[in-house]
Amino acid sequence: MESSSHQGARTARRAATRQARDAFPPMGIYAIRDHASGHRLLGASRNVHAALNRARLHTPVSQLVLRLLPLEKTGLLERKPDGQGRRRVTLRASGQRLLREARDTAAQACSP
Repeated sequence: MESSSHQGARTARRAATRQARDAFPPMGIYAIRDHASGHRLLGASRNVHAALNRARLHTPVSQLVLRLLPLEKTGLLERKPDGQGRRRVTLRASGQRLLREARDTAAQACSP
């Protein structure tokens, strides 16, 4: 009896794996708006999620540093070098607390 339930679970896992593998990523048109500059980026892609991630992460380093400086000065995050010559950004305890409070506030505001 256990072998048949084990076999059924295995078949279900294989079917779920096959379905995920065969699923196509969402295709379509997307728009990104930079509220600071007012610029808009319109695009179309066969994989919208990948295109949006690519656009989000294509922030020039100088722009990123400018956005991090106020957070660093107020003690919410810390920049320090790692062992490979790169700088890492980590949230300090006060930054983590503020992030949790913001998530809770957003969840309360969005709940029905």
